[in-house]
Amino acid sequence: MDIVGAVRDTIERHGLLPAGEPVVVGVSGGPDSLALLHILRRLAPDYRVALHVGHLEHGIRGEASREDAAFVRAIAEAWGLPVTVAARDVPAIARERGLAIEEAARQERYRFLGELARSIGGTTVAVAHHADDQVETVLMHLLRGAGLSGLRGMRPLSRLDALRFGDDEDLAPEDKNDGIRLARPLLYVERAAIEAYCEAQGLRPRFDRSNLDTTYFRNRLRLELIPYLEAFNPNVRQVIRRTAEVLAAAPRLRLVAEIALATGAAAFVGKPVSQDALLAVLRQWLGPLAPAA
Repeated sequence: MDIVGAVRDTIERHGLLPAGEPVVVGVSGGPDSLALLHILRRLAPDYRVALHVGHLEHGIRGEASREDAAFVRAIAEAWGLPVTVAARDVPAIARERGLAIEEAARQERYRFLGELARSIGGTTVAVAHHADDQVETVLMHLLRGAGLSGLRGMRPLSRLDALRFGDDEDLAPEDKNDGIRLARPLLYVERAAIEAYCEAQGLRPRFDRSNLDTTYFRNRLRLELIPYLEAFNPNVRQVIRRTAEVLAAAPRLRLVAEIALATGAAAFVGKPVSQDALLAVLRQWLGPLAPAA
Protein backbone atom coordinates (compact mmCIF):
# COMPACT_ATOMS: atom_id res chain seq x y z
CA MET A 1 0.00 0.00 0.00
CA ASP A 2 1.21 3.51 -0.84
CA ILE A 3 0.52 4.93 2.60
CA VAL A 4 1.89 8.38 1.77
CA GLY A 5 -0.36 8.56 -1.29
CA ALA A 6 -3.34 7.44 0.79
CA VAL A 7 -2.67 10.14 3.38
CA ARG A 8 -2.24 12.77 0.67
CA ASP A 9 -5.56 11.73 -0.87
CA THR A 10 -7.35 11.98 2.49
CA ILE A 11 -5.81 15.39 3.16
CA GLU A 12 -6.92 16.75 -0.19
CA ARG A 13 -10.39 15.17 -0.28
CA HIS A 14 -11.27 16.50 3.16
CA GLY A 15 -9.21 19.69 3.35
CA LEU A 16 -7.35 18.55 6.46
CA LEU A 17 -4.35 20.90 6.33
CA PRO A 18 -4.99 24.66 6.15
CA ALA A 19 -2.26 26.18 3.99
CA GLY A 20 0.07 28.59 5.73
CA GLU A 21 -0.99 27.65 9.27
CA PRO A 22 0.76 25.77 12.07
CA VAL A 23 -0.62 22.28 12.70
CA VAL A 24 -0.32 20.46 16.02
CA VAL A 25 0.45 16.75 15.67
CA GLY A 26 -0.45 14.62 18.66
CA VAL A 27 2.37 12.11 19.15
CA SER A 28 2.37 9.38 21.79
CA GLY A 29 5.53 7.70 20.54
CA GLY A 30 3.72 4.57 19.33
CA PRO A 31 3.79 3.33 15.72
CA ASP A 32 0.61 5.14 14.60
CA SER A 33 1.53 8.64 15.72
CA LEU A 34 5.21 8.22 14.83
CA ALA A 35 4.27 7.19 11.27
CA LEU A 36 1.83 10.10 11.05
CA LEU A 37 4.48 12.60 12.11
CA HIS A 38 7.01 11.13 9.67
CA ILE A 39 4.52 11.29 6.77
CA LEU A 40 3.29 14.80 7.57
CA ARG A 41 6.88 15.99 7.81
CA ARG A 42 7.39 14.72 4.26
CA LEU A 43 4.20 16.37 3.01
CA ALA A 44 4.33 19.63 4.98
CA PRO A 45 6.21 21.63 2.30
CA ASP A 46 3.56 20.72 -0.29
CA TYR A 47 0.81 22.21 1.88
CA ARG A 48 2.88 25.05 3.35
CA VAL A 49 2.15 24.03 6.93
CA ALA A 50 4.45 24.19 9.95
CA LEU A 51 4.21 21.20 12.26
CA HIS A 52 4.32 21.42 16.05
CA VAL A 53 4.55 18.20 18.07
CA GLY A 54 2.38 17.82 21.14
CA HIS A 55 2.71 15.06 23.77
CA LEU A 56 0.75 14.64 26.99
CA GLU A 57 2.24 12.44 29.71
CA HIS A 58 -0.79 10.96 31.47
CA GLY A 59 0.85 9.84 34.70
CA ILE A 60 -0.59 6.33 34.33
CA ARG A 61 2.42 4.11 33.58
CA GLY A 62 5.08 5.61 35.83
CA GLU A 63 8.62 5.57 34.45
CA ALA A 64 7.45 4.13 31.10
CA SER A 65 5.25 7.22 30.55
CA ARG A 66 8.16 9.54 31.31
CA GLU A 67 10.34 7.58 28.89
CA ASP A 68 7.66 7.99 26.19
CA ALA A 69 7.73 11.76 26.74
CA ALA A 70 11.53 11.86 26.50
CA PHE A 71 11.39 9.75 23.32
CA VAL A 72 8.89 12.09 21.63
CA ARG A 73 10.91 15.15 22.61
CA ALA A 74 14.10 13.59 21.22
CA ILE A 75 12.42 12.60 17.92
CA ALA A 76 10.97 16.08 17.43
CA GLU A 77 14.29 17.74 18.12
CA ALA A 78 16.14 15.33 15.82
CA TRP A 79 13.66 16.11 13.03
CA GLY A 80 13.91 19.85 13.60
CA LEU A 81 10.34 20.28 14.85
CA PRO A 82 9.10 22.38 17.78
CA VAL A 83 7.66 20.26 20.57
CA THR A 84 5.55 20.83 23.66
CA VAL A 85 5.39 18.16 26.36
CA ALA A 86 3.00 18.47 29.28
CA ALA A 87 1.97 16.20 32.15
CA ARG A 88 -1.38 15.52 33.83
CA ASP A 89 -2.33 13.30 36.76
CA VAL A 90 -5.02 11.45 34.83
CA PRO A 91 -5.77 8.86 37.58
CA ALA A 92 -6.53 11.69 40.01
CA ILE A 93 -8.64 13.50 37.39
CA ALA A 94 -10.56 10.29 36.69
CA ARG A 95 -11.35 9.84 40.38
CA GLU A 96 -12.38 13.48 40.76
CA ARG A 97 -14.76 13.37 37.76
CA GLY A 98 -16.00 9.83 38.27
CA LEU A 99 -14.66 8.75 34.87
CA ALA A 100 -12.94 5.67 33.54
CA ILE A 101 -9.20 6.13 33.08
CA GLU A 102 -9.57 5.83 29.28
CA GLU A 103 -12.17 8.59 29.11
CA ALA A 104 -10.31 10.93 31.45
CA ALA A 105 -7.14 10.45 29.41
CA ARG A 106 -9.00 11.18 26.18
CA GLN A 107 -10.56 14.36 27.54
CA GLU A 108 -7.29 15.67 28.94
CA ARG A 109 -5.39 14.81 25.77
CA TYR A 110 -7.87 16.68 23.57
CA ARG A 111 -7.94 19.63 25.96
CA PHE A 112 -4.14 19.84 25.92
CA LEU A 113 -3.88 19.57 22.14
CA GLY A 114 -6.63 22.15 21.59
CA GLU A 115 -5.02 24.61 23.99
CA LEU A 116 -1.65 24.05 22.33
CA ALA A 117 -3.09 24.75 18.87
CA ARG A 118 -4.64 28.01 20.05
CA SER A 119 -1.42 29.06 21.80
CA ILE A 120 0.59 28.84 18.56
CA GLY A 121 -2.09 30.47 16.41
CA GLY A 122 -3.28 27.26 14.76
CA THR A 123 -6.73 25.85 14.13
CA THR A 124 -5.90 22.21 13.39
CA VAL A 125 -4.84 19.22 15.46
CA ALA A 126 -3.82 16.05 13.60
CA VAL A 127 -4.15 12.72 15.39
CA ALA A 128 -3.27 9.18 14.34
CA HIS A 129 -6.61 7.35 14.43
CA HIS A 130 -6.57 4.73 11.67
CA ALA A 131 -8.91 2.27 9.94
CA ASP A 132 -8.68 -0.38 12.66
CA ASP A 133 -9.40 2.25 15.31
CA GLN A 134 -12.53 3.05 13.32
CA VAL A 135 -13.69 -0.58 13.57
CA GLU A 136 -13.14 -0.58 17.34
CA THR A 137 -14.95 2.74 17.71
CA VAL A 138 -18.05 1.65 15.79
CA LEU A 139 -18.25 -1.61 17.76
CA MET A 140 -17.78 0.24 21.04
CA HIS A 141 -20.60 2.63 20.16
CA LEU A 142 -22.86 -0.24 19.10
CA LEU A 143 -22.32 -2.17 22.33
CA ARG A 144 -22.93 0.95 24.42
CA GLY A 145 -26.18 1.75 22.63
CA ALA A 146 -25.19 4.76 20.54
CA GLY A 147 -27.55 6.14 17.91
CA LEU A 148 -26.84 6.54 14.21
CA SER A 149 -24.46 9.45 14.82
CA GLY A 150 -22.29 7.15 16.94
CA LEU A 151 -22.42 4.27 14.48
CA ARG A 152 -20.96 6.40 11.71
CA GLY A 153 -17.75 6.36 13.75
CA MET A 154 -14.98 8.89 13.48
CA ARG A 155 -14.81 11.34 10.59
CA PRO A 156 -11.68 12.50 8.76
CA LEU A 157 -12.34 16.07 9.90
CA SER A 158 -14.38 17.14 12.90
CA ARG A 159 -14.24 19.75 15.62
CA LEU A 160 -13.10 19.35 19.19
CA ASP A 161 -16.26 21.17 20.28
CA ALA A 162 -18.47 18.69 18.36
CA LEU A 163 -17.12 15.42 19.72
CA ARG A 164 -19.72 12.74 20.31
CA PHE A 165 -20.13 9.54 22.34
CA GLY A 166 -16.85 7.61 22.60
CA ASP A 167 -14.12 9.04 20.38
CA ASP A 168 -16.51 11.78 19.20
CA GLU A 169 -18.27 12.61 22.45
CA ASP A 170 -19.07 16.17 23.57
CA LEU A 171 -16.73 17.40 26.28
CA ALA A 172 -17.95 19.32 29.31
CA PRO A 173 -18.61 23.06 28.63
CA GLU A 174 -15.40 24.10 30.37
CA ASP A 175 -13.46 21.77 28.08
CA LYS A 176 -14.74 23.23 24.79
CA ASN A 177 -12.11 24.16 22.21
CA ASP A 178 -14.07 26.48 19.92
CA GLY A 179 -12.81 26.61 16.37
CA ILE A 180 -10.19 23.85 16.68
CA ARG A 181 -10.40 21.24 13.92
CA LEU A 182 -9.52 17.60 14.55
CA ALA A 183 -7.93 15.95 11.50
CA ARG A 184 -7.40 12.20 11.04
CA PRO A 185 -5.12 11.72 8.00
CA LEU A 186 -4.63 7.98 8.68
CA LEU A 187 -8.32 7.12 9.01
CA TYR A 188 -8.38 5.00 5.83
CA VAL A 189 -5.05 3.25 6.49
CA GLU A 190 -4.95 -0.10 8.27
CA ARG A 191 -2.72 -0.83 11.25
CA ALA A 192 -0.70 -3.44 9.32
CA ALA A 193 0.23 -0.86 6.67
CA ILE A 194 1.33 1.59 9.36
CA GLU A 195 3.54 -1.01 11.02
CA ALA A 196 5.01 -1.96 7.64
CA TYR A 197 5.75 1.74 6.95
CA CYS A 198 7.58 2.08 10.27
CA GLU A 199 9.67 -0.98 9.45
CA ALA A 200 10.45 0.22 5.92
CA GLN A 201 11.46 3.70 7.15
CA GLY A 202 13.60 2.41 10.01
CA LEU A 203 11.34 3.95 12.64
CA ARG A 204 11.53 2.44 16.11
CA PRO A 205 8.35 3.38 17.97
CA ARG A 206 7.68 2.88 21.64
CA PHE A 207 5.57 -0.07 22.77
CA ASP A 208 2.79 0.63 25.27
CA ARG A 209 2.22 -2.55 27.25
CA SER A 210 -1.10 -1.22 28.52
CA ASN A 211 -2.46 -1.92 25.01
CA LEU A 212 -2.42 -5.60 26.03
CA ASP A 213 -4.43 -5.00 29.21
CA THR A 214 -7.91 -6.43 28.62
CA THR A 215 -9.35 -4.64 31.63
CA TYR A 216 -9.65 -1.72 29.21
CA PHE A 217 -12.83 -1.98 27.12
CA ARG A 218 -11.24 -1.00 23.80
CA ASN A 219 -8.46 -3.52 24.28
CA ARG A 220 -11.00 -6.30 24.84
CA LEU A 221 -12.69 -5.35 21.58
CA ARG A 222 -9.40 -5.43 19.67
CA LEU A 223 -7.91 -8.53 21.25
CA GLU A 224 -11.00 -10.68 21.86
CA LEU A 225 -14.21 -9.58 20.15
CA ILE A 226 -12.92 -8.64 16.69
CA PRO A 227 -10.92 -11.87 16.22
CA TYR A 228 -14.05 -13.79 17.31
CA LEU A 229 -16.17 -11.94 14.72
CA GLU A 230 -13.57 -12.64 12.04
CA ALA A 231 -14.21 -16.36 12.56
CA PHE A 232 -17.71 -15.70 11.17
CA ASN A 233 -16.65 -13.23 8.48
CA PRO A 234 -12.95 -12.68 7.71
CA ASN A 235 -13.89 -9.35 6.11
CA VAL A 236 -15.80 -8.04 9.12
CA ARG A 237 -13.44 -5.06 9.52
CA GLN A 238 -14.16 -3.86 5.98
CA VAL A 239 -17.90 -4.46 6.49
CA ILE A 240 -17.96 -2.34 9.65
CA ARG A 241 -15.97 0.48 8.04
CA ARG A 242 -18.23 0.45 4.97
CA THR A 243 -21.32 0.60 7.19
CA ALA A 244 -19.88 3.63 8.99
CA GLU A 245 -19.29 5.37 5.65
CA VAL A 246 -22.85 4.67 4.47
CA LEU A 247 -24.28 6.04 7.72
CA ALA A 248 -22.08 9.13 7.46
CA ALA A 249 -23.29 9.71 3.87
CA ALA A 250 -27.03 9.35 4.60
CA PRO A 251 -27.63 12.97 5.75
CA ARG A 252 -25.73 14.26 2.72
CA LEU A 253 -27.92 12.18 0.41
CA ARG A 254 -31.01 13.90 1.73
CA LEU A 255 -29.34 17.28 1.25
CA VAL A 256 -28.49 16.39 -2.36
CA ALA A 257 -32.12 15.42 -2.94
CA GLU A 258 -33.35 18.71 -1.51
CA ILE A 259 -30.88 20.74 -3.58
CA ALA A 260 -31.85 18.86 -6.72
CA LEU A 261 -35.52 19.56 -6.10
CA ALA A 262 -34.90 23.21 -5.28
CA THR A 263 -33.00 23.79 -8.52
CA GLY A 264 -35.50 21.86 -10.63
CA ALA A 265 -32.83 19.39 -11.66
CA ALA A 266 -34.49 16.28 -10.26
CA ALA A 267 -36.42 14.26 -12.78
CA PHE A 268 -37.64 10.72 -13.04
CA VAL A 269 -38.57 9.24 -16.42
CA GLY A 270 -38.67 12.73 -17.84
CA LYS A 271 -41.06 14.09 -15.22
CA PRO A 272 -40.41 16.27 -12.15
CA VAL A 273 -40.57 14.31 -8.91
CA SER A 274 -41.60 15.24 -5.40
CA GLN A 275 -39.27 15.13 -2.42
CA ASP A 276 -41.21 12.15 -1.03
CA ALA A 277 -40.73 10.23 -4.27
CA LEU A 278 -37.00 10.92 -4.35
CA LEU A 279 -36.60 9.91 -0.70
CA ALA A 280 -38.51 6.72 -1.48
CA VAL A 281 -35.86 5.88 -4.08
CA LEU A 282 -33.13 6.52 -1.50
CA ARG A 283 -34.90 4.28 1.02
CA GLN A 284 -35.12 1.50 -1.51
CA TRP A 285 -31.41 1.84 -2.13
CA LEU A 286 -30.25 2.18 1.49
CA GLY A 287 -32.96 0.15 3.21
CA PRO A 288 -33.08 0.82 6.97
CA LEU A 289 -30.10 3.19 6.71
CA ALA A 290 -31.99 5.69 4.54
CA PRO A 291 -32.89 9.13 5.91
CA ALA A 292 -36.37 9.35 7.41
CA ALA A 293 -39.15 11.30 5.71
